[in-house]
Formats: sequence, structure tokens, C-alpha cells
Amino acid sequence: MSTPSSHGVAQGSTRSASDINQFLGTHAITYLNQGTQWLAGPTTASSSINTNTGSAAQYIDQPVLTIAGQTTITRVEFSILLGGTGADTTIGLYANSGGNPTGSALVSVTLPLDFVPASAAYISVPLPYNSLTASTTYHLVIGGTSSTSNFIKFRYGSTSGSVAQTSPTGVGGTWTPATGETLLFHAFYLTDGVLRNTYEDSGARWTGYDYNASNGNSTIATVREYTTGTLRSLRSLTYTGGALTGVA
Repeated sequence: MSTPSSHGVAQGSTRSASDINQFLGTHAITYLNQGTQWLAGPTTASSSINTNTGSAAQYIDQPVLTIAGQTTITRVEFSILLGGTGADTTIGLYANSGGNPTGSALVSVTLPLDFVPASAAYISVPLPYNSLTASTTYHLVIGGTSSTSNFIKFRYGSTSGSVAQTSPTGVGGTWTPATGETLLFHAFYLTDGVLRNTYEDSGARWTGYDYNASNGNSTIATVREYTTGTLRSLRSLTYTGGALTGVA
């Protein structure tokens, strides 16, 4: 039989056959470690570009340029925070045409509002793709959101590399370069270091792991789990004497 679709099981939800059926087959999974950073935006934020202008949805594009010999991307980090109570959005990697994103996403994931912090922080998002062309421009595109009061803020700083762009309609529409603004982001490839994300079933399920830097990046501090549908779990782990003593 073919592998059943991933199905998020949420606390308090009505049980269904899909909760169990999803385990009847193997699910393709990619493990994404810390990796090597090949590209980054500015380090200091000036303000934010939002996924809604306050009157309409706003899509955001951050162009990225691969380096010589590079054919892969594993994950990206953006500095983000809630606007209002936040909103779900998507983040995808697209090919380039005339300086703008084009076609269908090469790889994409849903970023649920539950993972977005109230205070600005970098969040690691899996975008594994193994068929890039070296020394070529691609685009990290963030979906616009419909609520004028609940959205996500992507922080930017003074131009450091490619200038970000915005659009009211997204890929295939009209893009306007932001004025001297580059998103605060980090882009990674290669597979060294600690585990940071997993990516399953073409993004239907993904996880993220943050580490306790004060302990030499050796203990997991935060776990994020998302599955299409209902599962969106954010947990903080605490340790005493090197032993796990709390999950909240």
C-alpha cells in the first residue's frame, strides 16, 4: 500500500482512523543539521516588513545568490515576531526570471503562527533542495496574510547584498524593491553540526530544534512540531544537572 498522508494529532481533538493509519507506511524524512552558512543579511534591524500592509496582504521576497560549486540548500533562518496574534504563512524557494521569483515553489513549508515569537528571534525553517545551480539567483518568498491586524513581522536592516521586494499578489505578480532593505536572514547548506530541522512528506510535517547555547549547544531548549492539519506543538525543555527535568 502507498504511505498514508501525514495527519496531525492534536490534544483534545476527536480521534480518527487517520491518526493510526499514518503509521502503516514509511514516510520520507530528511534530517537537516546546523550546516554551513553561505549567505546572510544584515545583523542589525531597522524595522520590519509585514505580511500585511494594514489594508491588504503583502508578499515578501528575499533574493539569494548561490556560491561557486553550490547545488544544495538545507534550511533558512529569519528574524521574526508577531504582529497582533500572528497568522499562518508559507515560505518557499523559487527560481529567478528577470530579477523576480517565477514558477512553482521548488520547496516550501507552512510556518504556523504558533511558532512565531512575541519578541524578535531567529526561527529555523527547513527548505531542503538538492538541484540548485551554482552562482545563480533564487528567491525566498514569504506568503502574504489576509488579516489587517494579525500578521508576521520579518525584520530588515540596511542593504546587505540583495534588496528585498514586496508584492500584493506574490509570484507571477508585480514586485517592488524595498528601499535599501534586506531581511535579517541566514541561509545554510551542507550537513555538519547538531540537528536543527526535519522535513517529511514534502513538507507536510516538519520539526525545528533550538539549543541551549550556555551549555555548548548540547541540550535541546525548544522543539517545534508541525503537521498539516491540527498538530502545531511548541515545547520548552529545562534541565538540572544535565538531566531533563521539565517540558512546558
